[in-house]
Amino acid sequence: MPAFGISCFDQGHVIALRNSETRSNIFKNACYFFKFIVFLVHKYGPYAVTLQPSTLSYTRREGQESVPSILCSATCKPACTYKWFKDGTPHSDGATLTLPVADRSQTGSYKCQASNTHGTVDSSSVSVDVTYVPEVTLSPTCQPHRVYVGQPNAQLICQVTAANQSVTSYIWTHNGSPISSATSREYSLSPVSRSSGGIYTCAGRNSVGTSSVSAVTVDVQYKPSVSVPQSTPVRESQTLNISCSVDANPAAAVTWTKKDDNSFTSQPGSTLTISNIQRSQAGTYVCTATNTLSPCVGTALPRSESREMTVDVQYSANITSFSINSKQNRVTVNEHDPVTITCLVDGNPRSSIVLYNGSVEISRADNSESDQKGWPHAECRQRGNYSCTADNNIGSGEQRRVVELLIRCSPRYDESYPVQDRYASATNSDVSLSVHILSYPSPNVTWSSTSITSQRNLTSSTSLTRISDLTMMSSLTLTNVQQDDFGEYHVYVNNGVGQPVEYSITLDPKGPPSSPTEVTVIPLGPSSLQVSWIKGFNGGDTQTFIVEYSTDDASWREAGKYVENGLEEYQTNITGLQPQTVYYVRVTADNVNGRRFGTNSVAGLTRKEVKATGSKVLQNRPEGHATQREHVEAGDVNLYSGLQDRENDKQTYTYLKTYENAGVAASTGTDSTNEYEGLERKDQQHYEAIKLAMYGNTGKDATYMNT
Repeated sequence: MPAFGISCFDQGHVIALRNSETRSNIFKNACYFFKFIVFLVHKYGPYAVTLQPSTLSYTRREGQESVPSILCSATCKPACTYKWFKDGTPHSDGATLTLPVADRSQTGSYKCQASNTHGTVDSSSVSVDVTYVPEVTLSPTCQPHRVYVGQPNAQLICQVTAANQSVTSYIWTHNGSPISSATSREYSLSPVSRSSGGIYTCAGRNSVGTSSVSAVTVDVQYKPSVSVPQSTPVRESQTLNISCSVDANPAAAVTWTKKDDNSFTSQPGSTLTISNIQRSQAGTYVCTATNTLSPCVGTALPRSESREMTVDVQYSANITSFSINSKQNRVTVNEHDPVTITCLVDGNPRSSIVLYNGSVEISRADNSESDQKGWPHAECRQRGNYSCTADNNIGSGEQRRVVELLIRCSPRYDESYPVQDRYASATNSDVSLSVHILSYPSPNVTWSSTSITSQRNLTSSTSLTRISDLTMMSSLTLTNVQQDDFGEYHVYVNNGVGQPVEYSITLDPKGPPSSPTEVTVIPLGPSSLQVSWIKGFNGGDTQTFIVEYSTDDASWREAGKYVENGLEEYQTNITGLQPQTVYYVRVTADNVNGRRFGTNSVAGLTRKEVKATGSKVLQNRPEGHATQREHVEAGDVNLYSGLQDRENDKQTYTYLKTYENAGVAASTGTDSTNEYEGLERKDQQHYEAIKLAMYGNTGKDATYMNT
């Protein structure tokens, strides 16, 4: 049944009745009037809301003094209920707002709401401000924070995540050390270097205090730096182990390759290993290191570096070729032909190469691969066994190759032996005549005699003996020598090369020796002369030389005796002589068969004794040893070629020049030249010796010695 309503009015007030339609009781168009008795009770909503304490603003430091409890009260009937709101959001029920120890979460605006059935009223707002130190964090937050050397615009930011009050400054450290220049929230790492890596911290500071630090590790990445030895020696057949030192961040992948050799299989890893290395494996090897730089900000960067290393495979010296005139076996050339000896050596390191003729070194090349020696015109004596040695101190030691050089040469005297063309023998004695012949090939030798009365068969008395590869000694042995055996013998030599040669040898009866020859006298000082001579034929027996001297070429005094000793030339000194005196010297020889007096005397003039400043006498000073500090009486060298500028010196010079021009001694009647009177032109060398003594050491650059 539908609902219905009836409205009645009583003195202008509407009284509304609502009822439900029923079957049994339906009021239609009826209006009922009622009488109400009302009892009035005094009730009202809240007003006069107060807070105790009445402070409307509180500021506190977090963790320190708390906000006092705040009591909310209001006038209301029936009694009110209270509720606290924070920033418009229900906070707590009850009239009292209680906040424990100050905490940042308490910051806000608080109101108390008083409510009853008649209404709701809010209190005044209470402001609570809890201050605290900042909270910071470093960004980027990538840990570790990866950057790379040289990276631009790399920076760290000290982000403030919470603070009340505002941050006024920032504190930065690097590996525990303050960064005094960093005071702002941003710190630039650019330009990034390897020293930029490490632990960074930052903290924020406000009026409340300083925050805890926030830390980040900065990982500085860099491309590989490769280091290898510039060159590595290794002996052939040994194992090569070479390390490639790599510095990189992040770690690099290392690979070994061989330059310009695609047949070499690359080796991974920092160590290059080659077992049983051979010389063909020498060359340039390359160590390559590769990594990828992956910064937290930016794109990845592949990087690599390579370094080259020379592997020097060392092996022992090996003579690859040793030749004479490009031939490596026995070589025969003609005398005066060109000869070139060449030795080629393979070895590492290079070798010391020495060429020899027999045991005599003829050429050397150090630190070399070859050596060469040659002659434009080969000589007979250059025949021999030539060898080349090579050594580089590696392996088995010195190597040697030998080639024989034969030089075809015509026969001649072997001058390395004394040439004796005169022999002596007693009758009824035996004697052997011999000649040393240099020849290749070996010669045919024939002896003959000029004696028409000798009945000897010389062929059966001769022999040919090899002394060396080149030298033959041909001997003629005569037994029971008779008078008709004395005379001249001829030796005919022929080897088919060039023209035959013939030598003469004289056999004399034993007798006194021949006179010495080429006697010379040289002044050594004011009291000594040097005498030299060449021996003559000794007459078949050992001879003794007697050296004598005289001041008048008549009365002789013996200076010494000297026994023949196998030499050709002899020399001695005569001492204890007078200064500026002409002495005559002769050398005679004798043996058991007699003495030979045939030698001519030779004159020599001792030097003049010179007095230096302070009357110091200069005696026995070798020629040319006077010094410029020694003052000589006459001063410098003058027009008289070293003679002092005194009258008697001028006269001596004039007299000698007269002798030289006229060939006879001039007679001046003065005592100063008497020593030269009577000189005969019997032997020009007498005068020449005197002239040498007088003019010795008088050149324009010589120091005056008064010779």
